[in-house]
Amino acid sequence: LRVGFTEVLAAGLVPAAIDRLAQRFPRMSVETQQGNAPTVGEHLKARRCELAVVGMAGDDPEVTAAPLYREPLFVVAGSSSRWAERRRLTLGELSKEPWILSRQEVLPGGPAWNAFAAAGVDLPASTIISDSMNLRHGLLKTGRYLTLIPGSALHYGPKHQHVNVLPISLDRWELPTSVVTLKGRTISPIGNEFIATLRE
Repeated sequence: LRVGFTEVLAAGLVPAAIDRLAQRFPRMSVETQQGNAPTVGEHLKARRCELAVVGMAGDDPEVTAAPLYREPLFVVAGSSSRWAERRRLTLGELSKEPWILSRQEVLPGGPAWNAFAAAGVDLPASTIISDSMNLRHGLLKTGRYLTLIPGSALHYGPKHQHVNVLPISLDRWELPTSVVTLKGRTISPIGNEFIATLRE
């Protein structure tokens, strides 16, 4: 199995699917490629992987994107944050706090952009822009930062005691998480099994 994916999906859904598939096919070998969505797309086109799991629009004429789901997102704080135990919160109250957000989240139409716009406030001025989940968790431990974490990472990924989900409801990602393949390319049997496992 040769598969590409983004760091967010490496934090939960993809390893869970690989582990489930490996239990059915214990002699399976896996080679991965990782990066942001455009980088993973280049790996796919260079045939370093036969399929990719990314948040990606289906407007590239060279690929086929089969949507899996629209990712739910949660506002989280570190367990030592002054916001961690609050039972009622609005984004407006958090707009002056330091945040860690990804590039896609802050673009117009991205979930952070949409959420703060809906709340009638600007994106936080104090923002670290990074696609790294490790950086997010490292900074959350300080108790000073807030971020968005996808539901798949919270559900399938390692349980982090320093993470508290805050009581703020957000819309799902408009951009679906999809399985992306090259048009006209036949997927291997194990690749098709992996896709089926992702849909389970």
